[in-house]
Amino acid sequence: MPVLIPGVADSMHVRLFSAGYIQLEEWWTHTDHIRSMWRLCRVNRAGAALRYESNSYALPPGRFALVPPGLKFEAVLERPVKELFVHFEVLGWPAAAVRDLFPEPVTLHADAFRDQLE
Repeated sequence: MPVLIPGVADSMHVRLFSAGYIQLEEWWTHTDHIRSMWRLCRVNRAGAALRYESNSYALPPGRFALVPPGLKFEAVLERPVKELFVHFEVLGWPAAAVRDLFPEPVTLHADAFRDQLE
C-alpha cells in the first residue's frame, strides 16, 4: 500500500467519533460543518458538494473522499443522496502540518474492494 509520509503511521493514533450510513437531505445544508475532525465519506450518487473559500468540491459518487479537519465549508445538496461516513481525529499530528499537507478535500485513488463498500 502506498504511504503518503513514510514512518508517520508508526506513531499515529486515531480516535473515532462517529460512523454511519445516512440519507443526506435539506437538514445537511444547515448543520455546522466547521469541526476539528477528519471526514471520510462516500456518496451513492451525484448531487452533494462542499463549497469552501472560492472553490467547489463535488463529492464523487461511488468513491471515497477525505475532508481535512478545520476546513470551513458550506454543504450544497442538489438532491438527496446516501452517505457512508466516518468522522475521526488523528492524534499527534500538529494542526499546521495537517493544513499544509491537506489544504482541501481529496478523492482517494480507485480501489475495487473499497469503492464497492456500502
